Amino acid sequence: MNAMSQPESMIILGNGYSAHLAAIALAPVVPLVALIGPAQKFATSFGPEALIGQHAHSHIFLPRLGKELQRIDPALIADFERKGLRYVPGSKRLTNDAPAECTRMFATRWQFDKAVHDVFRERVDVFEQDAIVDGVEVDGRVIKAIKLADGTSIPVDDNTFVLDAMGAQSPVMTPLIEKCDDVQEHSSDVVYVTQFFRLNVTSQHDLPDPLIDCPHDFGIAHLMLYPAQEGWFTVTAAVASQDRELVKRLRNQENFIQFCQQHPHVAQWLEAADPVGPCRIYVNPRNRWNTAVFNGHRAPENYLAVGDALASTVPTLGANCSFAATHIRVVRDLVQNPPVDLHKAFYDDIHLEQYGFFESAVNSKRPPRAFVAYEDAPQNRFSKRLKNRLRRAFGLDRGRISRQLAASSSL
Repeated sequence: MNAMSQPESMIILGNGYSAHLAAIALAPVVPLVALIGPAQKFATSFGPEALIGQHAHSHIFLPRLGKELQRIDPALIADFERKGLRYVPGSKRLTNDAPAECTRMFATRWQFDKAVHDVFRERVDVFEQDAIVDGVEVDGRVIKAIKLADGTSIPVDDNTFVLDAMGAQSPVMTPLIEKCDDVQEHSSDVVYVTQFFRLNVTSQHDLPDPLIDCPHDFGIAHLMLYPAQEGWFTVTAAVASQDRELVKRLRNQENFIQFCQQHPHVAQWLEAADPVGPCRIYVNPRNRWNTAVFNGHRAPENYLAVGDALASTVPTLGANCSFAATHIRVVRDLVQNPPVDLHKAFYDDIHLEQYGFFESAVNSKRPPRAFVAYEDAPQNRFSKRLKNRLRRAFGLDRGRISRQLAASSSL
């Protein structure tokens, strides 16, 4: 494949966000033979009780994702807006002409994934096989068949490209990693505990600013509140994994809510909402950088990976969705204009565009600290509170808000 011209066809492995966006991006460039993966399940309007994994945790979406959707196809932005998902100012105290780095898309992960899936169904005519991929058969340095968990296999033609969008536990990427000693994997030492809520009021307008007024650092735990569509929102506590007693306590819904109510702004949201489903726990997510398998001709020639199968960071502010979109855009550009060595070009492009973000995520790891009560936090000093109230009353806080949002942006 590295010496081949543009592939004649493509198979995408996976059936989630990365697979669907890859199909949308690549279908106009190369014919898609099939999309192979377990059938996707989405939450109904009643709630997230049946959801597992990443769908069952907090999400908002950073500006880089919007930038990548624009680069893949400008019409995608309008497609998402038709589904009710759009980039808006990250604070209600900013106007609609706020800079791009101050915008956010507010949605749960399942709302976002469903929108991508619906756009995929509207745009792409491809055979979808509901199956679990168990690995691949390689002859020489080329994938010749896709192995399925039921014992059957799907043959792969010589000029067919295989794109892996199966996530961090990909059965194709995993054995490649085991043979590659220069991939990177770093522990986060963080446990995320998330509770879904749904507002029992019709508007969020009178509630505190979620991204500006509600985040709080308790020392041993960081609290975040993310609003979404249709009255949904989540509150997540990112807890140092060393504090096992606190993690255990927060897994109980009543304890979790009591902990969150220490923050008066978060408490206002909780008083206007009902908890839905149990507390969800995400233990010690990892920062992974698997791009090295594509450097030095160690992967099958007709294979590339995108999304969490290739690289992922601790799930802060939906950054991994941005990562996947960048991977897909790079693949699309390389398939359109094939380089002499596809794998090396892919490795170089991803490293150039994303390694800085990955390195920042790794370096952001901090040692556990003692608990700091809300009333003892630095921003609650009388002089600080008075200054903030005056600045807000006179509309002088917009610059600070813009800087705060820009500092947590991925642009």
